Amino acid sequence: MTLLPLRRLLPALAACLLCACASAAPPAAAPATDPVAENMLLLQTPSGGWSKHYREKKVDYARSYDDAERAALRAPGRHDDATLDNKATTTEIAYLAEAHARTGNPAYLDAARRGVDWLLAAQYPNGGWPQFHPDHSSYRHQITLNDDAMVHAIALLQAIAEGRGALAALTPWYGRARARRRRAASTACSPPRSGSTARPRSGRPSTTNTLCSRPRRAPTNCPRWRWPSRSACSAC
Repeated sequence: MTLLPLRRLLPALAACLLCACASAAPPAAAPATDPVAENMLLLQTPSGGWSKHYREKKVDYARSYDDAERAALRAPGRHDDATLDNKATTTEIAYLAEAHARTGNPAYLDAARRGVDWLLAAQYPNGGWPQFHPDHSSYRHQITLNDDAMVHAIALLQAIAEGRGALAALTPWYGRARARRRRAASTACSPPRSGSTARPRSGRPSTTNTLCSRPRRAPTNCPRWRWPSRSACSAC
């Protein structure tokens, strides 16, 4: 048997050693997690928003969800009741952005982006938002300021457009957020046109009430209005 010269064997031996080292390398560490953010991922609706209720009760992100609940939440036929009411959706987007900044977990940023996509998709051409989307049944399609629903949406978009805090991670994808915020502010502080409907503070549809049903709140077109504060600036 003829032996190969040593210089011809060296490349093959080196390749074998590299393969052995690669196979022996420890797996990449899983990204850090936040228990509240994990529950927000679980409860995010198919459209990208969040509900204000779970099983007819206020959503509790601090609790544990059992296997049956998790399966139901991940089921394809799950009802999509995403809303802006009671600070839903805007709160989750802001929290997930902060959780991403703390942990570096890309899943949290992806979920926050889906939430902003929902916010932009739900906005009407005139700048307003329905209370729910995509469920527009009954009063749910009407533009509303109830519970500061539009106010929080406007403030969040402004914070993203200006790259404030952890929300700056979303700014590269949403340069148009500033224009959307201005359109919404214009709608929020002007009366509805004849025949249009608003959902004033009373919670009842109306064709006469203006959308500015809470005049003591900070004007949403104030250039120094800041998320999440509700205080008006001195110029307003």
